[in-house]
Amino acid sequence: MFKDYNKGCERFPYNPKTYLAFVLNPGTVSELRRRFPPKFERVLTHHVTLAFGLTEDNYNEVKHLLGLEQADYVEPKVEAFMRLESRGMEAFKVVVNGYQARPVMGGSFHVTHSIALDRHPADANMLFAPYSDNSLVRDYFDQVMTLHGKVQQVPR
Repeated sequence: MFKDYNKGCERFPYNPKTYLAFVLNPGTVSELRRRFPPKFERVLTHHVTLAFGLTEDNYNEVKHLLGLEQADYVEPKVEAFMRLESRGMEAFKVVVNGYQARPVMGGSFHVTHSIALDRHPADANMLFAPYSDNSLVRDYFDQVMTLHGKVQQVPR
């Protein structure tokens, strides 16, 4: 199902029907769900989207952020520091190699944790929109949590 990054290759195969994601490992998923029990029916807690619709242009924009052009590639440093919840959506705000904003798609790096049945996973992007929402709950972590996983190319 997933195509792992091959360190011997310069890049992932370009395919607009895929996205590049930092897929969380099972231990990280379990820890997030234990520390923050999901509030809504559809529990996701799977990945951080890095680039949607993997093309040469958006790959070139994220490869520097991720250090993919380096011969001795290491997985990016991904840290969660806040849980947000509003209107049937719950997500974790994350930083990828020191960046909060996605260079390609815009918006914020995050992990969608859980959503109501009438929500779509992409709706969680609204939690990070630059508008005032009185229903938005922000819970800052006592300390930053490092998320473990692997950059993978994932089919849509």
